[in-house]
Amino acid sequence: MSLSRERRWGLARFRQTFWGLSLGAAWAASVGGTGCASLIGLEDRTYDADGSPENAEDSGSSSAMGPLPEASDDGVPPIANGDAGCPPTGPCALAPYQTAPWQVAADDSNVYWTEFGTTSGSGDGSVKGCAISGCSSPFVYAPSLNNPRGLAIDSQNIYWGTNSIANDGGVWSCPLAGCSGPPRRLASANSPYGIAVDATYVYWVDEVDNSVHRVAKSGASADVVLSDGGSLADGAANPLFDVGQIAVDTAFVYVNDQNAGGLFRVPITGGDPELFYAGYDVGDWPVAVDATSVYFGETHGALGYVLRLDKSVTNAAGTQLATGLKRPWGIALDHAGEVYWVDYGAVGNDGLVGKVATTGGGQVTLASGLPSPSAAAVNGQFMFWADIGAFDSTANQYVVGTGYIGRVAK
Repeated sequence: MSLSRERRWGLARFRQTFWGLSLGAAWAASVGGTGCASLIGLEDRTYDADGSPENAEDSGSSSAMGPLPEASDDGVPPIANGDAGCPPTGPCALAPYQTAPWQVAADDSNVYWTEFGTTSGSGDGSVKGCAISGCSSPFVYAPSLNNPRGLAIDSQNIYWGTNSIANDGGVWSCPLAGCSGPPRRLASANSPYGIAVDATYVYWVDEVDNSVHRVAKSGASADVVLSDGGSLADGAANPLFDVGQIAVDTAFVYVNDQNAGGLFRVPITGGDPELFYAGYDVGDWPVAVDATSVYFGETHGALGYVLRLDKSVTNAAGTQLATGLKRPWGIALDHAGEVYWVDYGAVGNDGLVGKVATTGGGQVTLASGLPSPSAAAVNGQFMFWADIGAFDSTANQYVVGTGYIGRVAK
């Protein structure tokens, strides 16, 4: 099967124009099953192919999976072994055979991700988790979802968004140990994309109206609209056109605009979007923040790179940290002064994952020749990435089971 790399890239950043299936029936089907069953920890439980729980020591999933072999020409992930387990060094697929994994997060024990599903409105997306050692059957927090994308975690919960045109989309949460009932709906939403958290709130952007929101993690307060997507206070047109990924600090929500090619910020107490960095080409470019800087990946023509931007200066050129990239789609920061990135690539099977110092220098490629790496996360030991998998341009959908979650030692 010959797949168009450009078509896969186009869908992966496409503007959401419709969201089909109702989540009401999906939740009704899921809450009575094992998808949100309570458990002590993901490392203590795995799931059979039919979704039934099984003890990890009885799963027969302890054999190690070696480094990724060479990718195939059709973009299918280079995975030939579904057994769980990763070697201590070298790149591996700790959760193979996934369907369009979109965003990824990690803590010291587990890795978590959203799966978009086969196509817009298909209702076959999900939110999953897996021990960092690997798993053949990931734990399913919630199945049968309508295109979940953004994802965030804290020490207690996992948060994600689902899409709809029938006002049944929303922002949801579930304990990291698993739901004791259905996931908790924190707020209604049309098409939430990027999601971020701080100590008190969940923040997200809605791609239908380019609005910016926050809601209390506890669900004890209503959705607060920080920017409503309408005209600015002075009557000028809203500069946000196609909101995407976000990050939050103590003062602002930083918002990537996928079509304007820029990075905006909105006060966390509410207010008009302000252009923080005037970027170049459009795309699903990622953003991350630390105490003093904003890190932003973008492409200018055929050149992709990761920038460091000083928070105290707007519309500055910034400092290029990681260079020689094509389409940087994911950024993650650790506490050791390094930026981890994924490069989706340009022509197929040329994706990369790597790291560079936040101060510049020491750029290292950790894995190469990857089909479609699209998101990044780190913990104390490893870098993780989501590979979105193959896209069938004839059927206009992602190919089931061709995505995976990768891992490599930092």
